[in-house]
Amino acid sequence: MLIATDHSDFDYDWIVENSKIVVDTRNATRGVKNHRDKIVKI
Repeated sequence: MLIATDHSDFDYDWIVENSKIVVDTRNATRGVKNHRDKIVKI
């Protein structure tokens, strides 16, 4: 999953939990507490 824009309508906790890896270019996952090892911030 690639996050290229930050939208408040998306459930980022669910996205991270159900993805193998999340590339976050917008720091949209800043509030996600679980599965932080799946998040790559660039």
